[in-house]
Amino acid sequence: GVTPPYGMGVYLAQKSGIIQPIVVPGSAAPGGGVFDCASSPFINDRGDIVFGGHVTGEPCMSPGGQDIRILCHSGVYMVSGSTGRMQMIAGQGLNGRRLPV
Repeated sequence: GVTPPYGMGVYLAQKSGIIQPIVVPGSAAPGGGVFDCASSPFINDRGDIVFGGHVTGEPCMSPGGQDIRILCHSGVYMVSGSTGRMQMIAGQGLNGRRLPV
């Protein structure tokens, strides 16, 4: 993994001009551990934010490995626009199980 403060994070630019961190290196990950990388965010009309993330210590699925690239995703996560709750919606170790959204 990448040791913070290296890596990437996901931020939300408010209409007021305030930049709000959503997940940054060192942020708590659902299920335990901390993120060392988060990127490729999307937001829907409800304000739900989906992004690819990597938790420190998990295997890196990027070609070349984490030691060569800063970008490494091991899961897809969603932050609810209404509750702020974060959950993994796809990723390593789920074995095709669906998670409640």
